[in-house]
Parts: sequence; C-alpha cells; structure tokens
Amino acid sequence: MGLLDGIEKLITEHGSAAILRERIALANDKYSALQAENSSLKSQNAILKSENEALKLDNKKLQEQRQDEIHGTKPQEWKMIYGCLKFDGDDKALYCPACFLDRGKKIPTSRNAGGRFRFCSACKTDIPAG
Repeated sequence: MGLLDGIEKLITEHGSAAILRERIALANDKYSALQAENSSLKSQNAILKSENEALKLDNKKLQEQRQDEIHGTKPQEWKMIYGCLKFDGDDKALYCPACFLDRGKKIPTSRNAGGRFRFCSACKTDIPAG
C-alpha cells in the first residue's frame, strides 16, 4: 500500500495547489476591481469637492448681494453664536437670524425665563441656544 499512499498524497497536493491557485486568481481579480472602484470614487470625490467649493463661493456672493440690497451698503460681517447672529463691532447684542435674513431687520434677542432659549420679540421665535 505504500505505492498507493504516495499517489494519493500527490493527488491531494496537486488538487490543493490548483484550488489555491484559483482562489489567489479570484482574490487578485477582486483586488483589481476594488482598486478601480477606489480610483473612480476618489475622482468623483475630488469633483464633488471642487463643485462644493464653487457653490460655497456662489452662496457667499449671493449673500453679499442680498446684504447690499437690504442695507444699500457694504454687508456687515456676522457669525452665528448660540443660534443668533453676532455682528462685528457690536459686542452687546445677539440678533434674531430670521428677522435679519428674511426681512433685513436687526432685532435684538433676549433670554426667556427658562434661560435655555433666546426670544425674538418681533417674530415671536424661540431660538435654542446651541
């Protein structure tokens, strides 16, 4: 039986090598497909990032134009703090964003009794602080 054991071992080793070769080829094919997909997604991401930057610039220009139309002057710089607008050079008040952005009016907000919200007396809006 020694001769048959050697043949059986040779068949088993040869079959394992063929299966392993097929699995490696399949893994290489999948890896190539993933590399191609990754490359495609990276290029799409770069395109979307550049479009996003262009849209941000357009948005900023439109906001400045709207400010000019509302105030007839150079737009004031503002930033959002606690859900309200804070204007450069005005350290005293926080303004209602709805009143300013929708109607062009600078209406100061105040804290309501609970202290967790700010309140606009003009448009009756509660503005969550956060």
